Amino acid sequence: ISTISIIQERKQLEERMAQSEALLREILESAPVAVAIIGRSGRPRFWNAEFARQLSVFTKDDPRTVDTRLCYRDAEQRDRISEELRTKGSIRHEEIAAIAEDGSTFWGLSSMERISFEGETAALTWVIDITERKRAEKIARQKEKQLRKILAASPVGVLISGPGGKHLYSNARWRELGAVREDQIADLDLRVFYKNDKDQKWIRKKMQEKGRVRD
Repeated sequence: ISTISIIQERKQLEERMAQSEALLREILESAPVAVAIIGRSGRPRFWNAEFARQLSVFTKDDPRTVDTRLCYRDAEQRDRISEELRTKGSIRHEEIAAIAEDGSTFWGLSSMERISFEGETAALTWVIDITERKRAEKIARQKEKQLRKILAASPVGVLISGPGGKHLYSNARWRELGAVREDQIADLDLRVFYKNDKDQKWIRKKMQEKGRVRD
C-alpha cells in the first residue's frame, strides 16, 4: 500500500510540474517582450514569437541555426557580456546594438540570467526593442545641436535656467550683457539678477500660471 501511495504522489507531482511548465511556456510565448534560452553555442534552444520577430531583422534562417553571438555590432561588448554572465551569473538592462540585414542598427535593452537547461549551461534572455527610442534620441540630439548653433549666433541675449536659479544655458550675448565670465557660470545663482524678491515672485507666479512672461 505504501509503495502504491508513493507512486501515486509521484505521478501527481509530475502532472503538476507538467501543468506548471505548460503554463510558463504559454506565458512566455505570448509575452510582448522577446524571451529566449540561448545555449553555449549561441543558438536559441527556446524562443517566443517576439524573439523570432526580432531575429528576423537579421536573418530569415531557422532560429535554431542562428548563432546570436554574430548579431552584436560591438565584439568587445559581446565578449564582456559573456564574461560577466560566466562570472556573475546575470546581466541587467544592457543596451546592445546589432546590425540588421539591411545594414541599419537594431537596438535592444537586454537582461540575461545564467541557468541550466536540459543539462546544459544556458542564458535566459529578455530583449526589449528600443530601436525607435534610440532613433528619437538621435533626432533630439541633432535638433538640440542645431538649436545651440542658432542661439550661439543670436544677437539677442538668451538664457535658460532651471529650478533654484540654476544656470542651464546662456549664449555669448547674454553673458556680455550680464557681465558674466565663463568661469563664473558653474556656480552662478541667477536669482541675484532680480531687482528684488517681489519681482522674482511675480515672474515665478506668471510662469506657473501661463508658462511664459512677455515684455
